[in-house]
Amino acid sequence: MPENGILAYEVRLKGKRVGFQYFTFENQQDGALKVDITINLNIKFGFIPVFRYAHRNTETWRDGLLTSIVSRTDNNGEDVFVNLATVNGVMKGAASRFDNNLLQPLLSTSYFNPNFIHQNKLVSSQDGRLLNVSVDYIGEEWVPVEYGQAQAHQFRLDGDLKLDIWYSEDGRWVRTEVDSKAGRIEIRPISPTFLPPKRKWRMP
Repeated sequence: MPENGILAYEVRLKGKRVGFQYFTFENQQDGALKVDITINLNIKFGFIPVFRYAHRNTETWRDGLLTSIVSRTDNNGEDVFVNLATVNGVMKGAASRFDNNLLQPLLSTSYFNPNFIHQNKLVSSQDGRLLNVSVDYIGEEWVPVEYGQAQAHQFRLDGDLKLDIWYSEDGRWVRTEVDSKAGRIEIRPISPTFLPPKRKWRMP
């Protein structure tokens, strides 16, 4: 959990910003951790929009474990959702692609928890799918962050989720790269002050 309770990231494609991710963390009176997540993407070809994405997600965590996730997503015109909570070690509820097969412990695809790279199974925060992955350690390198450079460890995921992800020495998520039809997408931290004003955020 960051000291100020906020994480912000920009999403870049071919060197141009095409969106952002915004996280707020709040400790609850019952000892749980509430995480609110907003993601906006708007990819254009010239002035023509070719892909739009708006995701709003609220996750609850307790003792490092995901206990509930409620999200809605506009995935380029397709509306999908998740509404799941842990009951007796199993995630129950409904989601667009939920198969009633989510045995805890599981982490979501929200990336901020560094234990993400120790998992072989993940729950999609977008549609509730169970994702089977393999994780390989690539090595250390310096990556750009909002205050300069940070030494980070790179991991590569394969299987149902393919991406490269970096965590700093203290476990902070500092970079993600993933291939798309439009090219290589990069996600990296920025100061929240560089985000668009909230009145301009798209909500699913």
